[in-house]
Amino acid sequence: MQGIGNGVIHPGDASVNIGTAGQVSFQSDRPILNPDLSTNTCCGYQKGYWVAMGAIMNAGVCLKWWNHLLGSMYYGEIDKMVERVAPGSKGIIFLPYLNGERTPHMNPDISGGFVGLNLSTGKADMTRAVMEGVTYALYQSAEVCKMLGLSANGALIASGGGARSIPWRHMIADIFGVAVKVSTTEEQA
Repeated sequence: MQGIGNGVIHPGDASVNIGTAGQVSFQSDRPILNPDLSTNTCCGYQKGYWVAMGAIMNAGVCLKWWNHLLGSMYYGEIDKMVERVAPGSKGIIFLPYLNGERTPHMNPDISGGFVGLNLSTGKADMTRAVMEGVTYALYQSAEVCKMLGLSANGALIASGGGARSIPWRHMIADIFGVAVKVSTTEEQA
């Protein structure tokens, strides 16, 4: 349903969703078989169409968790704070495995964390690292899909709560190396 709501319906169309969990979805004209069983393939919106996706357990839930620890800032303020930090989060890496993981790790017991902290690390650096960590996890899922022969024709359609964040969309565009577009409807599914 989300693919239809995003207008992602033809083979080669693709989307990235940052909701509580996250998905990178590709439309295909054939079922995608993955011997590692680390992706999902579903019937598409009409006969002969298929949807293949890499799915991560921890996307927007990571920023929600981190924001709760910060004292529940308004998300617009988080965006302003993150925009002041250069890409790479001053060397801070966030592993977004707070609730196990699916693509590509398929490990319900994997855990997350921050790497690279030092005495000059601030909450803005760590907040940007959370968003970048989620984006790299989605990119890793896209790489698995790419190895299965899937690719996006030109752009990704961004959806979910994370797509409301302009700096998060910029991260997706920079990390994936593609244009990112947003649906004109807020709730696609």
